[in-house]
Amino acid sequence: MSHTDFRSLADVEREHILETLSRCNGNRTLAASVLEISVRGLRLKLNDYARCGNVVAPPGIADVKPPDRCRRYRSGVPGNARSVANP
Repeated sequence: MSHTDFRSLADVEREHILETLSRCNGNRTLAASVLEISVRGLRLKLNDYARCGNVVAPPGIADVKPPDRCRRYRSGVPGNARSVANP
């Protein structure tokens, strides 16, 4: 295997964060909860991604239906035991 067969951890993290944000319909608070990071931390990462030329949708904008976990969270039923107690 060559060095080019691998992706960096930063690339994997960026793709995961952007996909999660998209699947949560651009809802940064919800995406941060699903990712188990602070909203501020998510916002800082998204600002870095945008500065580096990545397309980051404005808050509340996405074209993908949210996953079941996001729908359960919004309805007040946590998606797992680590979800926020008071959604």
